[in-house]
Amino acid sequence: MRRLVRCLIEIRPKPRYSVFVTLSSVFGCLVLLQPAQFLFAQNESPQDTMAVISVAASENGLPVLIDGKQVGVTPLNHFAVSPGEHEIAVRRSSSESWLDTDWVEKYQLAAGDSLVVRAQLKRGYLINSKPYGAEVYVDQIYQGATPVVIYVDDDKAVGVELRLSGYQDFFTRIDNRAQRLWSVTLLEDEQHATARQKELNERKSRRAHFRKLALLAGGMSVASGVTAVLLKRRADDFYEDYLITGDARELNALFDRTTQYDKYSSVAFVVFQASFGLSFYWFLRSTAE
Repeated sequence: MRRLVRCLIEIRPKPRYSVFVTLSSVFGCLVLLQPAQFLFAQNESPQDTMAVISVAASENGLPVLIDGKQVGVTPLNHFAVSPGEHEIAVRRSSSESWLDTDWVEKYQLAAGDSLVVRAQLKRGYLINSKPYGAEVYVDQIYQGATPVVIYVDDDKAVGVELRLSGYQDFFTRIDNRAQRLWSVTLLEDEQHATARQKELNERKSRRAHFRKLALLAGGMSVASGVTAVLLKRRADDFYEDYLITGDARELNALFDRTTQYDKYSSVAFVVFQASFGLSFYWFLRSTAE
């Protein structure tokens, strides 16, 4: 502002042209005194406001996508994007298996950044074992328990190892020529196989023992049930005789017999219930072993 005032003071137009000269001078001073950033903005380079992305891959001609839109193929050189977060993806030209995946990564870029990335496509392999649950290691790095999918760089070969307690370790190498689905039958080690066979024999023996007990208890249950029914019928017969007898001397005897056979029948029924429960319990034990 001071410079503008000074500029106007230094101009001393003749009275005849004072208005015209004054207006022209003011306009000229305003143009000369524009902020420096306005003048410099005319010369700013696009590289100062944008970011640049270059993408390479092990195979040329693969589609390159930025934020979901295809912008070219590999190798992609110096593609300009606005600052911010961008998702870069490289798709396979063809897929040999449903286990294959595209390369996808996200990057945060600022104005003036120049990002150079190499997309490393990977191949998927499904590793399974019998029995299940074997630990899978790729180059000594734990990947999970079978069944598990591992991913290997297209241009690399890796060592794959399966470990399971009681079984021999399994080792193989996998490269881009290997099969995609692996089903490995693990071999028991000698000590584990002996212990396992011993356990199976003991289990078989216990199963046979419980099966015998179940049969005995079942037989006792049937016998006690039949006995309880017969004794109850006998008690009912004595009671009917008690009701119809006219001999006073036999009344007490018939009543005592009725009571006695009712007790016998009750005891037999209790034995039936207990033996039936035991037979069912031992049967379950025989199937659980």
